[in-house]
Amino acid sequence: NYARLKNLIPTDAMLGLKIMVTHESPDNIYLTRKDITDFLALTDFETPLYEVVRDLFVICCLTGFRYSDISTLQKARFEDSFIYKTIEKTKQPGVIPIHPIVQQILDKYPNGLPACPPNQVFNRYLKEIGKKLPQLNTDFVKVLTRGGVPDPKTYKKYQLLQTHTARRSFVTNEYLNGTPSITLRKITGHKSEEFLKYIKADNLQHAHLMAQQWKKRKQDEDDAEAMAL
Repeated sequence: NYARLKNLIPTDAMLGLKIMVTHESPDNIYLTRKDITDFLALTDFETPLYEVVRDLFVICCLTGFRYSDISTLQKARFEDSFIYKTIEKTKQPGVIPIHPIVQQILDKYPNGLPACPPNQVFNRYLKEIGKKLPQLNTDFVKVLTRGGVPDPKTYKKYQLLQTHTARRSFVTNEYLNGTPSITLRKITGHKSEEFLKYIKADNLQHAHLMAQQWKKRKQDEDDAEAMAL
């Protein structure tokens, strides 16, 4: 288009040209609620920084914060069980409820949360911490498409841990627990089309969700009939 506007090529040069841009949402891990609880239960760290990384990561798992937000959390206002913070990526105001576990971590640091290490350091420590959990020492096959051909590679789950795993975990766990999608999008600041790629529930989990909805619907119908009688 630039070349056409500069009259470097004829205006009709691109009429027959078809360009397809593809986007891929590769499989990726997320931490279940049990994984997060087990993460929080870890002790005997080599240095205090490991514990800091663990605590900050758990906060991200329960707030949906990006690294840029957790690294600037000192700027946030904590009031009436909510965190008020400008989201760094979008520069939009955000309001996030304080999960009881997050409150426990905040209480652990009465003088304020420790400084967040650089992202690269954070991710390296995170993998070393994750290696301590047996469930993260299992295989995970990640498939990427290269040249139009699926290219599966096998990793240990802990090898795929990074700061963004927390955001993915927050969205997936809240979705599976029934938090409305529109509420989650408001909390995380996602656009609707971006939001779906963060939900890493598998087919069986979605099937269970539908079964639960049917069970709840049937119970509501039975309760309505009983009230009518």
